[in-house]
Amino acid sequence: ALLLDSSVLRTQGPVDELIYVLGDSHSLVFAGLEWRGRVLVPRLVMGCKAWHLANSLWNKYKYQVEQILSCIPCGNKVVFSVGEIDFRREGGVWSASERSGRNPVAAAEELAEQYAGYVYARTHNKYVVWINGVPAPRQSVLDAVGEADGELLLQMIQVFNQRLEAEAKRFGLGFLDVYGATIRLTPVERDGAFLDGRHLNPVFVRHRLSAEGG
Repeated sequence: ALLLDSSVLRTQGPVDELIYVLGDSHSLVFAGLEWRGRVLVPRLVMGCKAWHLANSLWNKYKYQVEQILSCIPCGNKVVFSVGEIDFRREGGVWSASERSGRNPVAAAEELAEQYAGYVYARTHNKYVVWINGVPAPRQSVLDAVGEADGELLLQMIQVFNQRLEAEAKRFGLGFLDVYGATIRLTPVERDGAFLDGRHLNPVFVRHRLSAEGG
């Protein structure tokens, strides 16, 4: 995973012209885009899941997140963008629920609550923060897991986003609703919104940011 020291983090231009996007590889699609008159700059924590930040245990992902935050001056704007990895069939909420016998939809909702709580705890009175939601998967991802599991996956992601938005509002944080923006697309339109099997197309992201008030 990438960890940048303060000398690197401070070479990207005046802090009042930047919005830092902190997250997994999904943060990279924001690189160089402009929003609210500022340039978006990714801060990559490779492989980071919402679960890594939501659980109570100290781990390398929290260490990297907090190292990055420590290099961003107070008062700056920060977007958190993790969560898609948590809903891949081969890991995350789904497989953990199968092992434990827990309802995966309930687990997704609890994950959103705990993740938002971590973000608030680490940024309260320090930064202006938005949380980026998790998009609806493209049709090929749903087809790969079958009809029943595809419906369950959509339900898990929907509930995660709904609770994440509610918690963000409760904490006074912004929320970027990429799920709402992608679920209403046709399968063909949704495929066009993605760069590959998992990551949104930067063109689509730019349009969404404009719709969010950019």
